Amino acid sequence: MSLAKVPFRANFKRFVQCSKRSLTIGITLPTVTRFKQFPSLKSLSPNQPTARYFGTTNILRSDVEYISEIDFRKLSDKALAHILDHLDEQFDDLGSQFDLDYSMGVLNISLQEKGSYVLNQQPPNRQIWFSSPISGPMRFEYDPKEESWKSTKSGDCLFELLSSELSQLLETSIIIPKI
Repeated sequence: MSLAKVPFRANFKRFVQCSKRSLTIGITLPTVTRFKQFPSLKSLSPNQPTARYFGTTNILRSDVEYISEIDFRKLSDKALAHILDHLDEQFDDLGSQFDLDYSMGVLNISLQEKGSYVLNQQPPNRQIWFSSPISGPMRFEYDPKEESWKSTKSGDCLFELLSSELSQLLETSIIIPKI
């Protein structure tokens, strides 16, 4: 009798028996997975919505307006270039050996022994990801109403948070104004 014609319980019992035997001789068997059967479209009532049972969806947060990928790239490039310009100018004034590197949508700010910051674009999510030695990882989304990049976790503005943390680490005033 083939496994396809045997009921699920019989398949499971056979699998368990084989599994017990395989433990003694050291052979592993693949796991058995049973997929839930979904109703056909004909059996759904007219008021019942159809759904995608497999795959991914892009669920937008209701408090953030959707922006196109082209607009996202323009806005995020402008924000990262703005940060780079202001930090480059202020780091030159400090006379310190800090490294700034901006390439392919990733801004690295190396503060030597004090740590480093990484800001990078995430076009599929329309976010700027931020890694900090103080606050850890954060994600920022563009808020067109306030025309600023807001943290999805705390609601902080990217420029204000980065200015505050750099000022704390470098023990001097670092200001990155809003665009």
